[in-house]
Order: sequence, then C-alpha cells, then structure tokens
Amino acid sequence: MGIGNRLRLMADLIIKGAPVADIGADHGQLALYILEKNWAPAVIVTELGAKPGEKLLTRTAGSKRVSDLRIRLGDGLKVLSAQEVATVIIAGLGGDTIVGILKADIKKSRTFRRYILQPMSRLKTLRLWCAEQGWPLLEERVAVDGGREFVIMVYEPGSQKYALSALEAEMGPLLLQSSDSDTLVYKQKMLDKFRIIIDSLKNAVNNADDDKFHYYRELTRELENNVHADNS
Repeated sequence: MGIGNRLRLMADLIIKGAPVADIGADHGQLALYILEKNWAPAVIVTELGAKPGEKLLTRTAGSKRVSDLRIRLGDGLKVLSAQEVATVIIAGLGGDTIVGILKADIKKSRTFRRYILQPMSRLKTLRLWCAEQGWPLLEERVAVDGGREFVIMVYEPGSQKYALSALEAEMGPLLLQSSDSDTLVYKQKMLDKFRIIIDSLKNAVNNADDDKFHYYRELTRELENNVHADNS
C-alpha cells in the first residue's frame, strides 16, 4: 500500500514481531502498513469517539490483515492494559497533549517497552518531560513529507533523570549530532525561525521580552555554530 515518508519511518522504528498500539490512528494507514509488512501480530488502533471509529473501520475493511486490527474507542492509553503492546505510537498531536496522555497513568505508561512520538508542536515540552522522567531518547529522526519536516522521537521508559541544554530541548540532542540531508534542512529552517523571532524582539523594552531576546540570541548563536560545523 502507498504510504508517506513520515508513516513509513515510524513503522520502521517499531519493535518487530510484537503487538503495537497506534493512539489516535485516524485513517489507519500506519497500522495496515505494519500488518501487511508482517511486522506485528496485531495492531491496536484507538480513536476518541464512535464516528472516527466507524470511519476507521470503513477505511480498513479491504485489508487482508484487517482481522488483526483491533479498533478501540477511548482516550489515550486508557483503552490498553499494562504490557499489552511493546510499541506505542502517538503521532500528529501537540507535545503538551502527548505529555498529558503519558502522565495520565504514569504507572501504566512505564509498562510499554517503546514509544514512537511525533509531536506537531511544543517539542521542547515533550523532551523536557521525558528528561525529567528519566526516559532515554533512543533515536530522533526528521522525515520530509509533503514538503514539510516532521520530527520523530523514539523513547523508552527509564528512571535516570538527565538534563538538556536550552538548544537540546529546542532542537533535540540527537538531531544536533546528525548531518543527514533532511536534518540539515530542518536545522536551517529552525535557524531562520529563531532569527525572525530575534528581529521581532529587537525593539522590546520590558524585562520579559529582554530575557526572551537574549534566550533566542544565544540559541541562534549555538545553532549557527552547529550548522557551520555540519557544513565544514
């Protein structure tokens, strides 16, 4: 089946041969791709309400592996039992929303072996929460799809808290070490974004804006050095 780069990369990062859960599965393409590749014995897909669930059932009806697709209606991880799956995928939501899902039942959250997370916003919030929980970051990749860059993070539950620098929290510690072509494009776009923010803050007079200006100026300087090192 045809599938975009973003979903293909997430599928490739699952623990192969073990059950998977896709939280907020939408069209179900990712789940079907995983099943049709025979990478999982079953995939649990979740949606919040009955209508999205009905649409999901209709869209997936023609698949030869549809019998291994488990559709459940409910919020976040509430529809899963502890240890029921090896990999949990949460994609297409804001970083703060993902954090809310993970911490709603942190005891259960820690029973799953791997998380593949693809936040659409507030990546810093998600990274800082995982660092505070002591969840190690196994992998961090940029997927280009439809002319956009999407950051995909792979975490596993842990207990050793660690610190992130401001730039690591904003950009991702592993992405900062990467120099593949898609990541370089992402870094440059983030650098441009930081510069625009600095320009908009140059005339700020209150202390709060002053602090923000210095924060982004330092981020920009550090990211410029990182990009320069990539290109040298």
